[in-house]
Amino acid sequence: MSNGSMALPLVNGSTLRPGSMTESSGHGFQGDFINLDEVWALSALQAKQILDGFIPTTTTRMRATGVRPQLWITSTEGTAESEYYNALLDRCRAGDIPKRWAFFDWGLDPAKDSEDLDAVASAHPGCGYLFDRRQLKDFRDQFADDPAGWRRAFCNLRDTSSTERVYPAALWTETETAPLDLSALDLDTLAFGVAVGMESESTAIAAACRRDGVTVVQIVDVLPGTAGAAERLADLQSRYGGAPIAIDRRGPSAPLADRLHEVAADGTPEYRLSDIGNTEIVAAGVLMLDRLMQRQVLHVPDPALDDAAAVAVRRWVADSWVLSRRNSEQAINALEAAQLAVTASLHAQPAAPLQIFG
Repeated sequence: MSNGSMALPLVNGSTLRPGSMTESSGHGFQGDFINLDEVWALSALQAKQILDGFIPTTTTRMRATGVRPQLWITSTEGTAESEYYNALLDRCRAGDIPKRWAFFDWGLDPAKDSEDLDAVASAHPGCGYLFDRRQLKDFRDQFADDPAGWRRAFCNLRDTSSTERVYPAALWTETETAPLDLSALDLDTLAFGVAVGMESESTAIAAACRRDGVTVVQIVDVLPGTAGAAERLADLQSRYGGAPIAIDRRGPSAPLADRLHEVAADGTPEYRLSDIGNTEIVAAGVLMLDRLMQRQVLHVPDPALDDAAAVAVRRWVADSWVLSRRNSEQAINALEAAQLAVTASLHAQPAAPLQIFG
């Protein structure tokens, strides 16, 4: 194999050619057998670009050689970011396998203990061929600080990052509080947050205001779809002193946000919206988590909110993070609404008085 061609000719006339998985891969040659390895690392767009390049290279081979070309997709399980591979595995495991596909799936039963090395050895197809049982303890020690990485690499169990909650379970439990008294709300600090689910399947509305020196957030409603959400928010504002509404104008909430930004015929806004900007909206999760840790924010237990906090996955943006709707296991818009309500409420509260120490 030369450095120039990176190809290995075989005695039968075939050529073995390694290649990188880029959008230009596959162009310029014909393929009888193509193996895409470690596809867990590909985004949906990257996978599409690669397959768009490779698949056409196989279309004429059966007519020319009499042998049907093959495309092998091989990989361990991925992470929450493995858009293409997660969808492909979920489809096959659900039984949706086209006629000419073959699906082979090895891994530890999720119900079994990933720390049971005997169970791991029996489930790993390479044990006894690529390595032996005695080595597993050393392999596990290499993942001492990364149990999710161990489960993914040696048990073939998807790392959804849900083992590392954005809002730790202990913190979430310790910051529970009693429901707000709707007849005695601090209207000066009351604010609503609203968020629409990833598939527009629901609209969550949260309220936050100051009580006994701390900010309390509570889910007000989780409505099916988005129909009636604007009317419900108008009703809440009319009943509670025109408290401001916080909503993200991007993502699945965008259509509802556009509706809330409409003005009446005389030019006056139909809704009072919070004046927090995009910077504050992006940082809403960081702010709420920080205030929970300081016990300056408490939350009222609610099934939708608690479930969202249990599965929410974060996506890192530079040195900060935001919640990832796409990679969370279920709808998290109740948590998004709570974060927005807290941010808007804190923004409406007067700053603490300046303390001067002599």
